[in-house]
Order: sequence, then C-alpha cells, then structure tokens
Amino acid sequence: MKHLFTATLLIFLIPFAHSYAMESDVDRPFEELAVEAEIQLRGQNAVYGYGALWQKGGFTVKRIDAETYAVTEIPLPDASQRQRGLAVGEDAVWIADVGKKVIFRIDPTSNEVTLEIPADMSSRTSDIEVGDGSVWAMVVGADGFEKTLARFDAENGALQATVELPSATLGMVFGNESIWVVSGEKGQLYRVDVATNTLVATTKLGDSPAYAAFGAGAVWVHDRGDATVRRIDGETGKVLAIIDTELPYGSSYVAFGGGFLWMNAYRRVAVLMIDPATNTVLRRYPSPPLLRFNKLAYGDGSLWLGGDKSILRVAPPE
Repeated sequence: MKHLFTATLLIFLIPFAHSYAMESDVDRPFEELAVEAEIQLRGQNAVYGYGALWQKGGFTVKRIDAETYAVTEIPLPDASQRQRGLAVGEDAVWIADVGKKVIFRIDPTSNEVTLEIPADMSSRTSDIEVGDGSVWAMVVGADGFEKTLARFDAENGALQATVELPSATLGMVFGNESIWVVSGEKGQLYRVDVATNTLVATTKLGDSPAYAAFGAGAVWVHDRGDATVRRIDGETGKVLAIIDTELPYGSSYVAFGGGFLWMNAYRRVAVLMIDPATNTVLRRYPSPPLLRFNKLAYGDGSLWLGGDKSILRVAPPE
C-alpha cells in the first residue's frame, strides 16, 4: 500500500490566538493542551486499535501509524462511500458500507480486506460493534424497517442471530457481556444479552440521545438535545448520574480511555473531560477559531482530535 506522507512531530504548543475568557477552573485555554503531533489529513470518523488510528475515507480506509504517522490507504472493493463508522476487535478493523450492503473486515497485519459480510442496511447513522466473537449491526428486517440487530460470526461472516428491537438506533457499544444500543427515536437504551441473543432491559434516556461509550463499569450516553451525559450502571441498567456538559446542541463523539470519558463539540469545544469518580466535568478546552474539531478517539495513551484541516495527537490533561 502507498504511504502518503509522514507527519512532523511538534515540539512546542501550537500558538493559536483566540479571544477566550476563562470562566472557572473547569474552563481552560486550548494552549494548555500538550500537542504531541499534527498529521496533515482532514479528520474523519475514526477509531484506534492495533497501533494505529483508522478513519474512513469513502473508497478507502486510512491507517495512520501511531509511531511513524505514515498514512496507508486500504482500498474497499466497489465501495459506495455511504458508510457507517468503524469498529475494532476480533483481530480486525470493520466498516459497514450501506450502499454496497456489506461489512468489510480488514486485517491490520496485511492491510487488506479479507472478508465481506452481506448485510441489508439502509442508514449510515447507526454504529456497528464488535464483541463476543461477533460483529453486530442494525439491518433491515422483514417489515422493511431497520429495527433488527444482526449478529455475524467474526471468522466467517455467517449470520448467527437476529434480535428485534422497538425502534431504529444510533449508537452501539459492547460491555459487560452485552450489546447496548441507543434509540434516538424513542429516547431509550436497549440491553441485549450476548449469551441468549435477547433484549433483556430497556432504560429511559433523554429526548435526543446519540452516541455511547463503555468504561468504569458503565454505559455513557450523550444527549444532543440538553447537552447532558447519562451514566448507566452496566449491571442494573439504572441511570446513576446525569451530567451537564454545557456543550451546544448537536451530536458529540464520546470515547472512554485512561480512566476518563472524553467528548468534543464541533466549532466550540476541542476536549471535554469527565471524571467517573465524581461524575463531573473536570476540564473543558475551547476550539481555536482556525481549528474546528468534530471527531475524537482515544488510544496509545493519547487523544486524537480530527479537525477540518488536520488531526492532532494530544496528551490527555491531568
């Protein structure tokens, strides 16, 4: 595969000038973040795994090496550019192409597509997830609506089970031997037991929940309507806390890593840090005017911020 370029490591903080009045100990200037590297590549939906940051690129998946920052493009055969976000697990990287109606499996060692799983999908907004030896995706059911959770074998792509859910969904995350699925339509969180392939619990959320992460024994769901994050117990499914982030309206990517929950908001907030020990916002760093971040991932002890012009690797604040 062709290496596009290698990014240059930054040995100083990028001097972004902006007008910002610090309002509290929570709100901190962007310049306090330690930028470890800048990759001259526009940020897209991305995940971290196998020593690299992976992001979708339409007809390809781009692999950004965490040591050299070299970028390798991996072709997706006959891709449609209508794709969902990526997932990592089961020794592979996965991306669902809604237009082609397949889920691609990429071998992180060879950087090649090694499997295509047929899956009848209609929406790009839903996530896919990997867990318990399987790949999970929302597909179109017999009623013509995308309310069916399909489970595919990660080795050979065989359909293992289907679970009918009450509504179409957005975010999806694996944790505590369960698949947790967020319904933005009904404002609910569905828990599917991977041992029985059945819907075992439903938790009421806010009016506009979107994406989710799992960490510290809990599911964390961002509500784009009221700018809150709900912490749901991974054992009982009960809401343990509702945290006000003061983010603007809109979807925010969430990632759990290094013992904290991380978020951002396009044009407004580059990094937001939530402490599970106290269920409070510890730090909130605004985006500089010339850099607008709308993607976020955690991996290899760093935060990866995807912006309109570049990707920044940032040391997590203490």
